[in-house]
Amino acid sequence: AQVLLDVAQQGLENAQQILPLTPPERVQVYAYANGRHMREAIQLAGDDWVAAHTSPDMAVMVLSLPPGPEQRLEIERQIPHELMHILIYQRVGRAYTRLPMWLSEGLASIAELYPNPDYLAMITGAQAKDSMLPMESLCSAFPRDASGAYLAYAQATSFTRFLYRTYGSQGLDNLLQAYQDGLGCTRGVEVAFGASLAQIEREWLSDA
Repeated sequence: AQVLLDVAQQGLENAQQILPLTPPERVQVYAYANGRHMREAIQLAGDDWVAAHTSPDMAVMVLSLPPGPEQRLEIERQIPHELMHILIYQRVGRAYTRLPMWLSEGLASIAELYPNPDYLAMITGAQAKDSMLPMESLCSAFPRDASGAYLAYAQATSFTRFLYRTYGSQGLDNLLQAYQDGLGCTRGVEVAFGASLAQIEREWLSDA
């Protein structure tokens, strides 16, 4: 429990370096010893690859943390990731459900203390095979199959990190504000950054 608390504090500090976010008064963390028990507890059918789940409106995260040598790395990945979802909800409120999937998951992923080391190789491989997913296709949902979902997460992480490097914290906050104001996925990017999603995507791919 102390490790979870310590990592949560580190995750909060990391998230607040990315965006000026205010945490809720309390966050509840439920940790299970394996993914099956976690999914049964929250009645999450299918998607056996899912390792964690968050209800950002209730500030509740549910994690699967199997014992073993990889447990600490999973803690450093899952807790900051799910915490960022909760912090984003605190920033935009009910507009959270209107955020592009690539943005909410991308922000959560770049907040992780232990980034997924496989994402870069996945993107490199997808570029070589010309099988990258258009970012606009990731606005409302990610693929349900494991391989498609992992590629979507890899792209969302890399793309959001590119936005952060290019436009900074203020740029990302402007983007959240655009979506909070009710703009759609592509229009929000245009208003926040003065460039189309397709144009920024091309710049990201040339830089990836």
